[in-house]
Amino acid sequence: MNFIVTSIRLEIDNISSEQDLLIHERLMRPQQSAMRIAYNRLQNKWTEREIWGDLRDKFPFLTGRNVNDAITQAKGILASQFELLPVDTEKTKRALGKSKNAQITNKSRPLHKRVKSLYLKVNQLQEHQANGTVPPVIFGGQHAWKDVVRRLSSARAQWRHRRSNQFISRGAKNNRGNAHCRLVITQDSELELHIRVPDKIKKKKSKQTTSAIWLQFPISYSKQFDTQLRDLATLGAIGQVSYTVRVIRISHQTYRAFITCDEFVEHREFSTFEAMPNWVTTACGIDLNLDHIAICITDRNGQFRRWNTITYPNLGELPRPKSKWMIGNIARDAVDWVKSHNAEAIVLEDLSIRRSSQSSRTNRRTVPFAYRQLAQAITRRALRDGLAVKTINPAYTSWIGRVKFAPMYGISVHVAAAYVIGRRGFGLDERLPQKLINRFPKIIEIIDYLAYSPDIDTEKLQEWRNRLMDWKKHTPNAGRPWLLWATLHGIKRISSEARSIILG
Repeated sequence: MNFIVTSIRLEIDNISSEQDLLIHERLMRPQQSAMRIAYNRLQNKWTEREIWGDLRDKFPFLTGRNVNDAITQAKGILASQFELLPVDTEKTKRALGKSKNAQITNKSRPLHKRVKSLYLKVNQLQEHQANGTVPPVIFGGQHAWKDVVRRLSSARAQWRHRRSNQFISRGAKNNRGNAHCRLVITQDSELELHIRVPDKIKKKKSKQTTSAIWLQFPISYSKQFDTQLRDLATLGAIGQVSYTVRVIRISHQTYRAFITCDEFVEHREFSTFEAMPNWVTTACGIDLNLDHIAICITDRNGQFRRWNTITYPNLGELPRPKSKWMIGNIARDAVDWVKSHNAEAIVLEDLSIRRSSQSSRTNRRTVPFAYRQLAQAITRRALRDGLAVKTINPAYTSWIGRVKFAPMYGISVHVAAAYVIGRRGFGLDERLPQKLINRFPKIIEIIDYLAYSPDIDTEKLQEWRNRLMDWKKHTPNAGRPWLLWATLHGIKRISSEARSIILG
């Protein structure tokens, strides 16, 4: 069976001041404090059993399950820090290299300070990697802590609020879906969220337990999740499903909750290294861009079927809430169009594979616009609607589409890239057109002319020349699917004349 993880947002209504105080003082602050202590204990090589006993003594109002949830959070944060450490090191090294190159032509003092700070940061990250440690974590947020350091008004209060404004209760099938936060259907067929809050501490011989009261709150949510939430409440009550609840305190008497559960889907996502399933006969390649997405449907033989584009305002220039809302609408429209033309799968680029560096202007525009968010939204929508999803290596899809398919079908570069993405999803390789191969002698003449330039790497030029001279050894049939395309891409970047010859 295939599942995707779904998170549903709830707004908790009608919270009194007394209830707000109970939840904050008995649940949120103790669990978040326990999580921070557990994080430090894990770094000091304590065992989970030792941490559990220590936290139970320090926080008597927390149940054993609350303590387990705190330890699980700490383990997740520590694991993510270790996972991000090599990524941050490589990113900082690249930033240092760019700053050094810019420093050669610009002797400004701010740039010199930036190079020095990046150099120190790289050394610190490499030292953490060598010692098996991670950089310090600022709970409550780095930006909030910087405001505290600058002594801004009310900054410390906001930072403390962010350090203790939530608690998590993991799901448990054997405890009516969740031990401490439960969805309940009332006699009036309304949904409520019941939260267990410790009331008194009881000691039985050597054991310590807590009695509790259940606070009942009406909730509001998007009606599209009504059936799913009612199923969780019904099936959870009889021990067939579990769901995790995260309750967040936005401000005084204002709370929000997120229900996380597994949602059954018919098909699954196939990775870059997996083949497209045999039952898929038509698939749709999608090329993601700042202001539109290009869609192209192809079949297993690689035949061009039909295409479409969905345009929208530049997501890189929109506020985050509005761009998030628009991403959901874009995903819905794209998947609906694909389904209306009977395609059985969607093919997307694997965004975990790093692309070549962009210009600083492009980077600034794409920081707010998360390609990953749009890809994830399309993936989730497709899986929910019964489509399979396949990811592929994004190497040179736009370049191949521009040179080979855009002039062939009279389509835009982005639609041609979507066509290449769809074909690659079926495992089809892209050979160079014969017309382009016939132009190799002219391109080689340009390479020979460029070899006299003192600013160009002659070894790289000679390598490119040898590939074009003996191009049959570097075709997809020889196991080099993109080498010739990469060679032509490199040549056109240093010669406008070669660029015009390649593009015809």
